[in-house]
Amino acid sequence: MFVGLFLVGIISFVMLFPPISAIYDSIINNGCERGPVHNASVDVGGATVLRVVGDRGDISIAGRSGITTVLVEGQTCVGVDSMIYLDSVILNTSHVGDEIIVSVVLPRLGSKMVDDIRMDLEISVPDEFLMIEVDSGDGPVLVSDVQELKVSIDFGSLYATRISGDVNVTNLEGSMALINVYGDVTADTIHGYGEVDLEMISGNVLIGDNRSGPARISGIGGDVTIGSAGYGNLNVSGVAGDLSVDQNPGGKISLGNIDGSVRVPENLIYGDDPGA
Repeated sequence: MFVGLFLVGIISFVMLFPPISAIYDSIINNGCERGPVHNASVDVGGATVLRVVGDRGDISIAGRSGITTVLVEGQTCVGVDSMIYLDSVILNTSHVGDEIIVSVVLPRLGSKMVDDIRMDLEISVPDEFLMIEVDSGDGPVLVSDVQELKVSIDFGSLYATRISGDVNVTNLEGSMALINVYGDVTADTIHGYGEVDLEMISGNVLIGDNRSGPARISGIGGDVTIGSAGYGNLNVSGVAGDLSVDQNPGGKISLGNIDGSVRVPENLIYGDDPGA
């Protein structure tokens, strides 16, 4: 069963997000040269929160057993016309109270950021660490094997798997895939482009406003509550609790295998019998 779930996660990841190597190839083909690698290590001590702040670039965070430090590797990438600004890229780490903060400072010309500079972050954190918070300006975020997760992405995508506790997405413009989450999933606002894929969620699912593309929700152990289903097609199946959809501005909603009560807009078009 584990192998099957793992394969589902990999397939969903490949569908929604290109491999990291492909991202780098695309960058290099567009005239971006890799700069020096920035490394940092922060002892966890009494910290319970890892806060990651990125301006532009990929962010990858993975929980690992047997480590007691937060390990950070930052890969810079710069356009050939902006090589002179490469030394101005800064990776900051600090330990303040119960928080470890990792942030990236990219060079600016006055109030405007230099367009063709980025730093991709690869972070390893002890898998028993309590909370991961990510605030990303531009770029995909990949998270695996952590306890709790809170994410805000101005422009990018989110893929998270094997999360032991809750996932809270406060803002996202892009695609989202959450697979094997053992707590609740809350998404306030999803907008822009892309798809939403929620699979194997042990707790409840609450989506406030989905303004993105189609959504697939399956294998839910609790209730599914959606404020607005948006304009893409919504497919919900395998829900152990209740389903509630307040608004369905456009698109088709297909339901199947809903164990609890179903409350949906009157103009709903069923793809399947919700109780089948």
